[in-house]
Amino acid sequence: MTRPHSLQARGCIHSCLIYTVYPVLEERKTTILNELTREEDRFRQTLSRGPREFQKQEQKLRQRGETILSGEIVFRLFDTFGFPPSLTAELAQERGLSIDQNGFDMLFKQHQERLRQANQKRFAGGLADYSYRTTQLHTEHICSNRRYVMYWERMCTS
Repeated sequence: MTRPHSLQARGCIHSCLIYTVYPVLEERKTTILNELTREEDRFRQTLSRGPREFQKQEQKLRQRGETILSGEIVFRLFDTFGFPPSLTAELAQERGLSIDQNGFDMLFKQHQERLRQANQKRFAGGLADYSYRTTQLHTEHICSNRRYVMYWERMCTS
C-alpha cells in the first residue's frame, strides 16, 4: 500500500460537498486526515509483520513435509498479527501451499461466540457500580424534564 490511497481520500475530503451538510467535518479536517494516515501506517505495519510470521510458519511446515497451514496458524496470524486470512490464503497459494479454511472458520466462530458471551455479561443490565453518583446519573432521566434540565445545569456549573 502506498501513499496515493490517502492522497486520493484527502482529495475527496477536500472536494466533498458534504461540508455543507456536516460542517463539523471541515472543522475537524486535519484531525480526520491525520487519523486516516495513522490507520494506513498501522495497516502497513501489519502487512510487514504478517508476512514475516507467515514465512516462519512456512519454514516449520516445510521442515515437517506438510503443505497445509492449519486453521490454528491462520487464526493466530489473524488474531495476533492482524493479518487477514485472505492474504494468508493468497500467500500460501503463491508458494504452493494451502490453508485449512474450515479450521480457521471454526476457530473464528468460537472467538466470536466468546466475544458475544463476554459482551452479554458486560452489558447484561445493571450499572458498572452502584454508587450514589452513578445511580443518580443513570436514573435522573426518569424525572420530569424540568428536574432533568435543573440537574444538568447543576452538573455543568459544578
